[in-house]
Amino acid sequence: MTTLSITPKPETGSHQLTIEPTGDVTRIQRTDRNGSYDVRVITGLLPWPASNGTLVLDDYEAADGTSTYTVTTTADAVGGTGTLVMDGTVWLGLPVTPQFSAKVNTMTGYDAGLTSRNTVLEPDGSPNPIVIIRTSTSRAGTLKLWAGTYEAALALLRLCGRGQIIFLRQPDHKGMDMFFTATGAQLSTLRTDGPNSVFGVDVGYIEVPRPRGPLSGALGWTWGELKNTYATWGDVFNAYATWGDLRTNTVRTT
Repeated sequence: MTTLSITPKPETGSHQLTIEPTGDVTRIQRTDRNGSYDVRVITGLLPWPASNGTLVLDDYEAADGTSTYTVTTTADAVGGTGTLVMDGTVWLGLPVTPQFSAKVNTMTGYDAGLTSRNTVLEPDGSPNPIVIIRTSTSRAGTLKLWAGTYEAALALLRLCGRGQIIFLRQPDHKGMDMFFTATGAQLSTLRTDGPNSVFGVDVGYIEVPRPRGPLSGALGWTWGELKNTYATWGDVFNAYATWGDLRTNTVRTT
């Protein structure tokens, strides 16, 4: 029978899934307080042949709290739960390229508004308007982020400037998590105290659907980490089957 183990990794805001399959793995799903979705994986990872042995991957989109996973193979299906505790941490994640994600010390302000898309016509000779009803826009507003150091604030500013869909994850309020695009970002000084000054970033946003696309990176995996892990390029080539696997730190199992 296929086995599944789930290891919370709060330092990267992720769950690590370790799957020992008895059949080819065809689908991996997650259900949490934000809904049910297929776990984002790198291009070509699935289906994963059982002959390849153990499959290890990280899920960077799990909500704070309990997530339930279902792994479907050609032989069976297995489920499991993992609990990710964010301890008050807010994450601005890039779902497709999680290596550029950033922790935020706290979110000091949040507002969300809807804009009507209705069209109102005022015809001559009639006291009554003609209203063409349409649904409103998605959530839009401003996130006020407490960054701390100038370096941390600048990193948040640059993250918002990458032009990618961002995933807000926070631990406190069900329904507040969202995917959004930044409509603007402003670095500001929260407290002036020389080298001990405190900085923040105000991010304008509009909510968007969950982005499509394969995983293309791994948070916490850098060239420096690679250098410290492997002594030679030969060791690297022995550890990874492809450059795509190297990019996401997906080590050979056979």
